[in-house]
Amino acid sequence: MNESHAQLLESLSAHVFGESAPSTRLLEDGVFPANWVTRYEALVESASHVWASERLWPRELVAAIHFASFYLHARYQAWTLGGGRREKTEAQLDRVRAVSEVFLLGSTSEDRAKHRQ
Repeated sequence: MNESHAQLLESLSAHVFGESAPSTRLLEDGVFPANWVTRYEALVESASHVWASERLWPRELVAAIHFASFYLHARYQAWTLGGGRREKTEAQLDRVRAVSEVFLLGSTSEDRAKHRQ
């Protein structure tokens, strides 16, 4: 992995798991930190350009994208148990899940085979 790819991977992991991670805000307040979703989408788009056609992906990449897709919803759902609901957050969660799932599942094995030829 070259240095720019390693930096992208570190940036994505830090965004999902580091100081700017949204887990606590979703669990406590039912909201994302400002601009978090837009930055996440940009990072996943960059990751797609680097890894989508690769046969194997770094474990950290898959972990960060899977966590964002699945566990952020769980954090928000836990917050809603207190009776709250935020339409904006729900729309943002849908965006996070969509970009994540397209990355993880969007390219078929046939697509990846074409890129390897």
